[in-house]
Amino acid sequence: MDEAASIDVLCADKTGTLTENALTVTAVHAMSGFDESHVLGIAALASSDGGDDPVDGAIRAAAAKKVASDLPKLIKFVPFDPATKMSEATAADPDGSTVRAVKGAFATVAAPTQASPDASKTANDLEAQGFRVLAVKSSSPASSLP
Repeated sequence: MDEAASIDVLCADKTGTLTENALTVTAVHAMSGFDESHVLGIAALASSDGGDDPVDGAIRAAAAKKVASDLPKLIKFVPFDPATKMSEATAADPDGSTVRAVKGAFATVAAPTQASPDASKTANDLEAQGFRVLAVKSSSPASSLP
């Protein structure tokens, strides 16, 4: 909040955050091989349940509207950490295998692996329009997630 004291001009959009005091997910861009409901479901696993984080609340609300079948079941949740710029979940998929899911800043989540050119272009385009872009990634523990 210290930064707010130094603001001379505040520009805000009217997407509901100010008028309804509620954050919403406005778009989901699923990469090849994934669909919107699974992306939202994995993002919801890596989002706090009930806390005060409005981003996590918006993700969980969007996931509840587009329920995916056969999503992993949450085992452990690690809340958002400003130092790593992401949150994390460990879950068990329907066959019992362990899955790790992370959600956070696009650059942070995409950094350990080469993001596809389509993903990078989409993220850059949305950021240029003023959107807050989050990335979601899931893998087995043997994979290289951050």
